[in-house]
Amino acid sequence: MQSSMNPRVAAPSAWRERVRFSFGLLSVLWVLLPQGFRRWRDRFRVAAPVTRPARRLAIGLGIGAFGYALLLAPVVIGGESGVALWVADRDGDQLVGMDKDFFVQRSVPMRSPVRIEAMGDGGTFALSAIGDGPIGKHALMYVDRVGVANRVGVLGAGVDLAPGPAGGVFVVELGLGGAPSRVLRGMHSAGGVPHEPGGLIEFAVLPGAICVAAQHDGGLAGGSVSGALRVLVGADSGLLSLLGEGAVSLGIAMGIAVEVGDVAPAPDGGWWVLDVAAPSRLLRLDRDLNLMWGVATGLAVGSLAPVAGEERVWLADTTEPLIRRFGPGGALELSVPIVSSDLSRGAGRADGSFWLASPGAALRLDTSGAGMPGQGGFNYLTDLSAVSH
Repeated sequence: MQSSMNPRVAAPSAWRERVRFSFGLLSVLWVLLPQGFRRWRDRFRVAAPVTRPARRLAIGLGIGAFGYALLLAPVVIGGESGVALWVADRDGDQLVGMDKDFFVQRSVPMRSPVRIEAMGDGGTFALSAIGDGPIGKHALMYVDRVGVANRVGVLGAGVDLAPGPAGGVFVVELGLGGAPSRVLRGMHSAGGVPHEPGGLIEFAVLPGAICVAAQHDGGLAGGSVSGALRVLVGADSGLLSLLGEGAVSLGIAMGIAVEVGDVAPAPDGGWWVLDVAAPSRLLRLDRDLNLMWGVATGLAVGSLAPVAGEERVWLADTTEPLIRRFGPGGALELSVPIVSSDLSRGAGRADGSFWLASPGAALRLDTSGAGMPGQGGFNYLTDLSAVSH
């Protein structure tokens, strides 16, 4: 795997500094041209206006101001935003947005971000641990596509995020001391209207809830397309609860999984379920929570990275440098070692590639599992989320 600490990845910041210096030098030279050059130039002019120094000063300042405005403007590459993914650097107290080639586009200071969920507008929601450790208070933040962060609300121990309807998210707040967990609904703007204050509202109260996923009847994550909303909540007891709008129960399933670690939308309105009880299993459920098939992963795994719209899931081992991809019917399509261990969350891509977070670097694998140029230099990455379009 190619490290991020190479000239290719470091190029954006170096380019900015070179352009900044060039504009500054140009503006100075424009104002302070040597007198000898000026005299030589003026020999070819019929007359020289007496206001030339003031005019030259104004033009020089204009050049400098334009250059700095250009450099400080949001980076826009290939569409609304150059950001194709976000990573959470917990120990570096920052969120970092990168383009599809893993060049850094944004760096947003944030206290201990632990989970993120990128949105289709190029921004991202983030859970920031603002209390005492992982079971302390968390703030739900929203960072827009140009890197402006705003607080949506404060909750207890936040453990999972999932895209919801109208550009919002569902958040799981872990129940502590015997209290049930809560599923909250977060919006960065009221009713999806930009610049109107959003917030957190309680969606459901479920004992042992640990993870959440949502889709509409069309089978797409987040419920952003018209259709009835369906929300799947997994519990550490193995209970799966399917909820509709207003948290109306649409069904439950018990006994399929021993301990649910993660859930995600699957094609045709179905669901992916990760049973993390040893030995861990990848489960494929239909829209009504009936088991279609299950397969042992052979990994110590904590999260799912499905390929949207495909019968395909990437999994990364959290203890060994190993990744696997499972396809239709639970067929093992790929099992390859990689250069890093202690792997975190990832994103399966429609082009067949796999993006994932390791402690010190964001990694890219092609469809065969071979390493591609990535981005490193992080303190400790805990999550990676790709912008969906």
